[in-house]
Amino acid sequence: MKIIEYLRTMKTEKIVICEDHPIYSKGIEDYLQEHFEIAGNFKTGAEAIHYIRENKVDILLLDLNLPDMNGIEVIEQLNDKQIKTVIISMYNDKILINKLKFRSTFRHLKQGLIS
Repeated sequence: MKIIEYLRTMKTEKIVICEDHPIYSKGIEDYLQEHFEIAGNFKTGAEAIHYIRENKVDILLLDLNLPDMNGIEVIEQLNDKQIKTVIISMYNDKILINKLKFRSTFRHLKQGLIS
């Protein structure tokens, strides 16, 4: 299933992107902004957490490897927000994916899948 259709099934209105690689982050934003409201695009977990705590957000598109913390730490700090999370990562580590399944509603997408 393509990412646009997947996000539509989640009744998405506002999306936050948390991805530290500027080219990939901009590509995701450009691709999705025709279909959804991009509420924010952040390079660190701390920036995304701060924004999400202050604003209503439906979906967090989250990279697992950020400069200030990892994606699991971001999810744990937002646990009380009940935000749906879509993981965007180069990692294909089954142990890590299983850990994430217990922390959040998510779909694991390898970078480059969005097309």
